[in-house]
Amino acid sequence: MEFFLFFLIMGILAGIHSLHKRIDKLERLLSDEPLPGEAIPPDTTGRD
Repeated sequence: MEFFLFFLIMGILAGIHSLHKRIDKLERLLSDEPLPGEAIPPDTTGRD
């Protein structure tokens, strides 16, 4: 029984953690910030 509760709690925590990372990545994409280690794409719109 204790093992079941332990794995249940750890599973919930892991789910929250991965969801948090996914939301953080979405916020960065929406705000047009480059991710760490990601090259900034060149501006190809022709504007100065």
